[in-house]
Amino acid sequence: MIKQTLKPYYHFLKRAYKENKYRQYLRGKLEQRKVILVHQMGKVASTSLVNSLEKLDSDMAICHTHYVKKESLDDFIQKYKAKKLPLDNYLIESQEISQFLDRTSQDYPWKIITIVREPIARNMSMFF
Repeated sequence: MIKQTLKPYYHFLKRAYKENKYRQYLRGKLEQRKVILVHQMGKVASTSLVNSLEKLDSDMAICHTHYVKKESLDDFIQKYKAKKLPLDNYLIESQEISQFLDRTSQDYPWKIITIVREPIARNMSMFF
């Protein structure tokens, strides 16, 4: 009976559980100061960089963000929620890092990688 009652909520509960576990993992890594932050605008091959860093099998968490400013991040997340889409990991990472920045001091030793790309090529890649 309980199984049938919860069946419509199974995917929602499973997604919420995975998101919560991932948030706990990130918070632990942030507290241990074991985070490499890859922060940049889109369309600059950052996913390839993040995938390569993850293959290094380090004990560092590789966080991929596009937004850390709370207002920009909140606007983007509201668009996801309006479409009833699950949050991508990079949005979860952005949220956690944004909150972490709000509650920590300025002396946190960040390891940051940022990538830039020539703007004309970047804009053209959005169409192809």
